[in-house]
Amino acid sequence: MVYGIVREHDGWVNVYSELERGSTFRVYLPAVSSGIEAQSHEMEQEKFLGGRERILLVEDDEGVRELARRLLEEHGYQVLVASTCEEAISVLQEDGEKLDLLFTDVILPDRNGFELAEALRRQMPDLRVLFASGYSGDKIQWQSMQESGFHFLQKPYSLDLLRTVREVLDE
Repeated sequence: MVYGIVREHDGWVNVYSELERGSTFRVYLPAVSSGIEAQSHEMEQEKFLGGRERILLVEDDEGVRELARRLLEEHGYQVLVASTCEEAISVLQEDGEKLDLLFTDVILPDRNGFELAEALRRQMPDLRVLFASGYSGDKIQWQSMQESGFHFLQKPYSLDLLRTVREVLDE
């Protein structure tokens, strides 16, 4: 994930390793030469300030789940979280409120995200769905997901999460 994030920001990672001595990882990121780029980045980020929609986030990796939850909540979204399909269904039953978006990992411990989306769509036909995965093999399923009206976001993600969520909700 670190390598993906660094490459996304036009950087690179060098690794030096010696047997019985350890490894050194050096992360190189481009410097910002002026305030103009920083202002541009802030203005771009403002486009994704979000809204008040309700999102069910289903992610089994605690770190990724917490990062996504925090990012979405900081941009105004109401986020319900779960780590499995069964937990997601339980959270929705307890909550009982309208849901605007299901944002789920494709691979989950108990079932896959596609099965969860299909089950929830039977109850909420207008539910928008956004899948995420770090496995390149899941991209193969993209065509069938797209035909079902679902969207896909490749991990690792950063601000593209906010951009994609906003695009899916506004569609």
